[in-house]
Amino acid sequence: MPWVRFDDQFPIHRKIDGLSDAAFRLHVSAICWSARNLTDGRISAAELRMVARMRRPDKFVDELCRSGLWRRVDGGWLIHDYLEFQPSRSKVEKGRVAKAERQRRWLDKRKNGPVEKPVDRDASIDASQDDAPSPPRPEGSGAGDRPRARGAPGRTGPTGPAGRAVPPWCGQCSDDVKRQIELDDGRVARCPECHPLREDTA
Repeated sequence: MPWVRFDDQFPIHRKIDGLSDAAFRLHVSAICWSARNLTDGRISAAELRMVARMRRPDKFVDELCRSGLWRRVDGGWLIHDYLEFQPSRSKVEKGRVAKAERQRRWLDKRKNGPVEKPVDRDASIDASQDDAPSPPRPEGSGAGDRPRARGAPGRTGPTGPAGRAVPPWCGQCSDDVKRQIELDDGRVARCPECHPLREDTA
């Protein structure tokens, strides 16, 4: 539905100011009716009664013609300078087609998901496509979650200190990689059953 345009000087324009109330109403109603029906300001004699809900609108047409707001044309009347202030039929129809196309593209995007990004993306953007990082190693293996204290001796491989073989996973601790347990006070400690660096009980 198109809008109609009236500036704030419209009611005091010299052609408008002297109109009777009924003629003013007919004129404003005719502008709205023309915009709604896309007639470009043309009103046929047969359609005059549909323009405004008033008795005998034809009584006030002469007043509008005398004021220069309307002029007689073949088969009816034409609102003076209508297309200087209101959009034409062709402009409204083109706008509707463009709006429908925008809505169609928007719905297609929602239905088909996000548009694929170009293949030649920046490496930092494409980082999410890189291989997954290596899994964490048991604490103290040289690649654990916490950095090794300065000066602490290094550990080599998963065999534990001095080449000690890693015992089989006991199945009771966190997993067969970290091999940690949670103490009652919330701290995390090495599994006493299967961690390669567990305290010797012998």
